[in-house]
Amino acid sequence: MSIVVWEWQNEINIFLPYSSEVSTQLERARNGNVNEVMLGAVDPCLETFKVNVRAMKQITTYNGRERIVRRVVINPSHPFARGTKWEWNFKRSHWFPYGTQVAQKIQEEVDRGTVGPFQLPILLPNYQIDVGTMVQTNLSTRYQRKIRSVGCTPYQQSPTSPSRPTPVS
Repeated sequence: MSIVVWEWQNEINIFLPYSSEVSTQLERARNGNVNEVMLGAVDPCLETFKVNVRAMKQITTYNGRERIVRRVVINPSHPFARGTKWEWNFKRSHWFPYGTQVAQKIQEEVDRGTVGPFQLPILLPNYQIDVGTMVQTNLSTRYQRKIRSVGCTPYQQSPTSPSRPTPVS
């Protein structure tokens, strides 16, 4: 059994996780030999998207734009598996989740008791995260954004073969 998170690649080539519910549905489709999933059936906010689980593409239904998707295998200690996700604030009430690897590293720092700033040079170059003040700082511009940890539905184990997932420790 594996815990699998499905992610999509945004326009700046960063992979962002789908919710636990969407990941579960995508994994069921993949295991059930279903080719496409209409994401709006799982999350109404995603009504204009579908995912072809064979081609590993997210398609915007009204214009045909394609984005890469991937499966990521996480371990049971990952914050997503424990029902926690880390997010950064884009605009007042608009929060975006950190990707699987960044969330794992932030949680590791929290679990270690880190309260001051730290950097993730490979995963999040040019940024500093401070879990004491719950702020992310762009080191070039000094622009700061709030960060937060929120509860989420834990990602579930999936009886899948580990073919082609990207492992995350």
